Amino acid sequence: MFNFFKKIYIDKPFNSKTPELIKDTFIINQSEIELVLLNEFMNPKFANRVLAYWSQDIQQTVFEKLISTGDLIKPPIESIINVAYKITDLKKILLDNKLSVTGNKQVLIERIIINNIAYGEVPNNIYECSHAAKQRVETWLEERRITEFEVVNKVVDFLKKRNVVDAYKVRNGFKKNHPARSDFCEVNNPLTIKLPSETLNKEIELILGAKPKLLSYLSHEDLERIKLSTALLEMGFFGSSLEIPMVGFIGSPRFPSARLRHLIHNHEQYLLNHEVLKRSGIKEFEVFAYDRTTLCANCAKYIDKTLTVDDLPEIPNPNCLEGWGKYHCGLSYKPILSFDE
Repeated sequence: MFNFFKKIYIDKPFNSKTPELIKDTFIINQSEIELVLLNEFMNPKFANRVLAYWSQDIQQTVFEKLISTGDLIKPPIESIINVAYKITDLKKILLDNKLSVTGNKQVLIERIIINNIAYGEVPNNIYECSHAAKQRVETWLEERRITEFEVVNKVVDFLKKRNVVDAYKVRNGFKKNHPARSDFCEVNNPLTIKLPSETLNKEIELILGAKPKLLSYLSHEDLERIKLSTALLEMGFFGSSLEIPMVGFIGSPRFPSARLRHLIHNHEQYLLNHEVLKRSGIKEFEVFAYDRTTLCANCAKYIDKTLTVDDLPEIPNPNCLEGWGKYHCGLSYKPILSFDE
């Protein structure tokens, strides 16, 4: 049943020496699939645009079932017009009929309906949830929110103890029983790369151990809070869940919490790359920026310089003058390879 929702987690990196894989597969319950799909139609939408991210099996089974049971219905004509036409389209229709084009979109739609104006062929692929279905979805979302709050607290407790493995186990259990739209997009996207769990654990460990110099002004407690929040984001949690470990955060007006998470994540990627580069044996690197026009004076000093791996600037650059603003300069580096050696 619904084999196309099997998800595989690889616990060992795949290479010629380790062909065996430890796999954990599970099948998502159909009722959960229905609720996730119904949530997409809480407001009227073009069905084909929503289903573009879902498999053909969904369209032939779950979606058609929701229509047959009356969970998905055709919205009122004013809602269909609202979805199908832009304001410019509505104004053209009114101008063609020598009527006023003043007012917001809703007023324009009402004027068209009241005057019984022909507005073209009505799209037949616009759907929304029925009233009963909306109530089901709202109840499910509230239950999911409560469960997620409990789960995130458990994950945070494990992360505080640096127990990343068990933190991921709790997270994976929640994702299995409470899938989101992104989980299905991940399954159906042929370009999705499923990272080995060892790599995922390593990334979280680096986030929890990160001490970027740019954020040295934060207290130890505040830095720990923002690292826990960043780890949650890396594990696939969003919204209010990210604020759970931030209770008591003092910080400063220098960076908002979202910006701090971004900086921590950048630093984690720098640490990960730095380890790989050290093991690579490459001796020299050239620093560059994708857009030199945005570089501050301190970051521009590194451009076109040849440096050893130990001399590469930390990312984010602690001396970046733009670090005080909304952005920091985007430095990067590339290896200098000699094919004569």
